[in-house]
Amino acid sequence: MNKKELINTMRQLRDSEIDKIQKENKLLNVLNVKYLGKVDLNGNQQEISKEDIYLIIDQLQNKEGDIIQVERYYNGKGEFLGGNNKSDKFDYILLNEKLSNNIDLKIKLQQLDKKGLLQLKDVEKEELSIISKELGIEEEKIEKIAEIDTSKTVEDRKKGKEDNAIDDKEIKTYIDTNEKVTTRETIASLLKVQDKGYSKIAIVYSNKSQESNNTTRYSFVGIKPDGTVEKINSLKQRYGKKPTKNVVSINRNGTEVKEKQVQSIYQIEGEDENQLGVRIGTTGTIEASLIRTPRQENQEAISIPIETTSVLNKTTKEPMRLMDRQKNYSVKEEIERTKEHEELDCEEKITIRDIDDNPNNNTHEHVSEEDIKFFIDEIMKDDMIEETFTRREVEERIKRGIELKEKDKTILQSIEDIKMGLQEDASHIKTHKQE
Repeated sequence: MNKKELINTMRQLRDSEIDKIQKENKLLNVLNVKYLGKVDLNGNQQEISKEDIYLIIDQLQNKEGDIIQVERYYNGKGEFLGGNNKSDKFDYILLNEKLSNNIDLKIKLQQLDKKGLLQLKDVEKEELSIISKELGIEEEKIEKIAEIDTSKTVEDRKKGKEDNAIDDKEIKTYIDTNEKVTTRETIASLLKVQDKGYSKIAIVYSNKSQESNNTTRYSFVGIKPDGTVEKINSLKQRYGKKPTKNVVSINRNGTEVKEKQVQSIYQIEGEDENQLGVRIGTTGTIEASLIRTPRQENQEAISIPIETTSVLNKTTKEPMRLMDRQKNYSVKEEIERTKEHEELDCEEKITIRDIDDNPNNNTHEHVSEEDIKFFIDEIMKDDMIEETFTRREVEERIKRGIELKEKDKTILQSIEDIKMGLQEDASHIKTHKQE
């Protein structure tokens, strides 16, 4: 692996570590990630069998409330090999349970120089220094950074990770700028920087930004392969410091649609509908999203996530297609359908299929009291049903039928079944009376 690949792996390991440890302990910080070199894990004594070894140093709070340091060893695949609690009286590595009998591995890990061949902390400190100089912001005033990597296509990324990050003064994540954010636009072309030669784009958060027009505290810079940094001027802040715009947020695979607060919104130069949304997520990472606002509509919008290395699960084709104006000319209808679900206090999870233009792929349907009244009126037009059943009885039959509706049937199909059932029952009742 080259240096860039090693750095990306270290960042991914850090983000994954944060996600896992937060579920078990109170994670205070990932102090550092180090690349220690290659080790033969299989005992084959062949160069091809050697694997990259990484050391993650965690700062945790244990169940007793004490602050402890834990060293964790991983291979390049993100597989946990073993660890060492530096705060206990036993200063040695305990292997993963599955590897506990591998004495040779334990010895090899113990022999590795923990200073490392490459340290993520040093890499990010150097990057931070360059960015701070370009923006005129003191290093200690830059609180969060999210970087957008321009070097890979979406096809290059085979695996992803869940949203995770840590609230730290130096947070750096990556997004592939050659990756498509709609079915035809890449993040680079969307931001009008595809000809700039940037290898990545950084989103910088600082409470002490010296830019008078950057009231939302975010700046955007392009980083070239040689380390040159340039401020990006194709993004202009809109809607003020605290946007009141309602943004319908679609998750990466369209399985969840809900309103989400966006802390800052930037209009993209030359785009009349597309904007870039930026927010600090619940885990402390900077989250970026593509926002599409119907023209001449200031308060309603829809968004999909932009993939970063702290949010590595790529956005699937359904959300990307919805955001592509050539594939979907207007998003106003999707926004309105979302509002309809919310106004009905929808207990079911709203998905992209519930708001898209295809009425036949909805995951669920809603029936209002007005709908039920309409169905009663239509069913009571049948003379036999009207002579046999009261409106109250028909209403109860409709409500029970909807509650027990088969998943593969629409509401209208279920109503038709209910009507046929009432007709059959009415016929039996009439025959019985005649007898």
